[in-house]
Amino acid sequence: MLKDADLDLEYVPVELTKQSKEILCRAESNEEQWVLTHGDYGSHNVLFEPENNVNILDWEWAEWGNPMNDIAWVCWFTKLHYSEKAHLLNTAFINEYISHYPFSISSEQLKACCIYKVWNILMRVSNAPVEVQNEWVRRLEWTINTDFSDVCQTIA
Repeated sequence: MLKDADLDLEYVPVELTKQSKEILCRAESNEEQWVLTHGDYGSHNVLFEPENNVNILDWEWAEWGNPMNDIAWVCWFTKLHYSEKAHLLNTAFINEYISHYPFSISSEQLKACCIYKVWNILMRVSNAPVEVQNEWVRRLEWTINTDFSDVCQTIA
């Protein structure tokens, strides 16, 4: 996960940084279970071809980490961009994932993984235009205030 020093960006409000640190410090790192993660996994980076060939694209954000990071990112992306269908889409995604790799995760852990992913982007946009930084700060606040328990009920 991130170190406290990584969470000190001058364009991120102190209160959001503090809340992020609190959420992240309660998360399990499970380093012994880390794998190569995609880093930006989601339908926007999957190419479906005839004959059921599926290709995963855009690996520039890949990193060694908790496999829950990719799962959380799919759920986060879906809740943010497809809120009206998020429960249906996330349930289908999680159920298919569980059929191949059973796991359990709490809503607190899922949120921590989402916060981790947003902070990765906040660090990458530190030299971007102010509008881009502000949008990711808005998304950080949204993530902190979003309830992910509906996703975790699916996982139970």
